[in-house]
Amino acid sequence: MLTVTLKAQKFIGAGGVDKVVSTVLIYAVKYGGTTGNTYVKLYSVNPTTKGPQTVLGTSNPVTLNNINGEGFTVYTFSSPISVPADFFVSVVLPTGATDTLVVVSTKDNCYSGDSLSYELWSPDNVWYAIESVWGSVSNPLQIDLAIFPEVCTTTGIEGEDVNNNIRIYPNPAQNEFVIDFAGNKQKDVIVNVCNIIGKQVKSISANGLTDHLMIDMSDQTTGVYIVTIKTVQGTIAQKLSLIK
Repeated sequence: MLTVTLKAQKFIGAGGVDKVVSTVLIYAVKYGGTTGNTYVKLYSVNPTTKGPQTVLGTSNPVTLNNINGEGFTVYTFSSPISVPADFFVSVVLPTGATDTLVVVSTKDNCYSGDSLSYELWSPDNVWYAIESVWGSVSNPLQIDLAIFPEVCTTTGIEGEDVNNNIRIYPNPAQNEFVIDFAGNKQKDVIVNVCNIIGKQVKSISANGLTDHLMIDMSDQTTGVYIVTIKTVQGTIAQKLSLIK
């Protein structure tokens, strides 16, 4: 019997020179069982299959009993893991007689690109693109998994610094928040905001030069959101708390 042992999401252009990952946020729901550990593994990208290839690092364990499905689970690494421009973040599912953990995804056709979500099947130990194995050629299952790495430079982060030149404040926010590029004007910035179930609630594009962006959240409810910011330097994701 084939069993899914890992789920993975690909991130394109998010890493690169001096970029590291030390924390990953995953929105998952405990489905059954109370024992066992979960981990996060970072992988390089296989240039031929486009799926995960080599393990770059493994996080500290999180016990299944500590996952309640009411928010994001935080996985940390003992030391920051250097990541190439393109890389995968995967979650290792606990083994058992039945499903024990479910990783939340977006709805079908709400995704950021072709073949970004994968899963590893056992015992054949092969990675498969979810869009092909859970759909058909004419109707592929096109989703993204609620997996969010926090990418920063090797110089580290201080306070709310997200990426050397990027800061989000206030956090928690009420009706709006600011993305500050610390005086370094950026061009062609794309900001996506997703809620805790992976649904995109905001998408903002700034084509001209700008040193900050103000994002209106007055139409959203209290909760946790993931803000993804794409610039010419790469893509980062940050957790935002909204309090009304």
